[in-house]
Amino acid sequence: MNHNQHLIQEFSAPNGLCSSITELKHIKAVKQLWRCLNHFEALGQMLITNQHFDKLATTQLDILHHGDIGLNNDDDSEGSDVDDNDVQVHNGPHVLNYIHLAKTPVCKYPSSLDALAHHVQHPNLPLLTCHFLHSQLHDDTSQSTVNVALPDLSDSPVSVFCSAISTFYAPSNLSGLGGMHSECIWSTPWWRKGPTHYDTVFLEWDPDIPGMGGLHIGRVFLFFSFTYDDIKYPCALIQWFSNVSDGPDEDTRMWVVQPDYDADGQQELEVVHIHSILHGAHLIPVYGHTHLPTDVQYTNSLDVFQAYYVNKYIDHHTFEIAF
Repeated sequence: MNHNQHLIQEFSAPNGLCSSITELKHIKAVKQLWRCLNHFEALGQMLITNQHFDKLATTQLDILHHGDIGLNNDDDSEGSDVDDNDVQVHNGPHVLNYIHLAKTPVCKYPSSLDALAHHVQHPNLPLLTCHFLHSQLHDDTSQSTVNVALPDLSDSPVSVFCSAISTFYAPSNLSGLGGMHSECIWSTPWWRKGPTHYDTVFLEWDPDIPGMGGLHIGRVFLFFSFTYDDIKYPCALIQWFSNVSDGPDEDTRMWVVQPDYDADGQQELEVVHIHSILHGAHLIPVYGHTHLPTDVQYTNSLDVFQAYYVNKYIDHHTFEIAF
């Protein structure tokens, strides 16, 4: 190994090994795998995946050597370009946005609204869902539901989901064909075998009003769906965040919001259709002038502060809509 010092000084590489070769190996063994993984304990997944690739390559050579299968390698040069995007892009149609729940519901959740409300510790969930369905059936969100007969959902099957995929038109961000970009919105009581993870989102309030005047901020506590009269309704249980003022903060030019609570100090919740969700929102706490307590973590930061900035600098698309 003593000769490596001289070779590195002369050629900037040990044993004359070109750095571009090592970079190509790094792309294949690390970068491409990183994009395909869920980034949770990624090192172990990479090692196992590389082992499987090595075994497949050995098996392929063995098959070719014995002549069991004839492989056509004439078109290997076509379609060999590697997508080097580090974000999720979507080659879908050019529309403003659309959102759908995860394909597979979560197991071990109750299938009735009353039992689900007890399980997730939101006792008003059945009543909020009935109010939501009434507004959907009558297509009038302004009508009061205090003295009206609400639909009966006691026999309606319910499915719970931990995430939803939002796909929206964001040509300013890294996107696919047509300028479409997709992201995952999480709402789960356990995140990678750890604490809760309830994302905040932009919700469309009035499409005719530009900027934050036509948007609301909400925190998703539950993704679920139910069936009524053979129609499936995908929903989200959210907590509202209200604007503190009629304009953004003068210093940061970011809007300031605060979580809504009822007269009893409980979270102001509502069930909404998932189609009212645009995409995820990033909130920054409005810090005070004292030191933070040691028990404040990223997992409970949305529960301990009184107000939050709506971070419009998180990406280009958010900067264009949250003004």
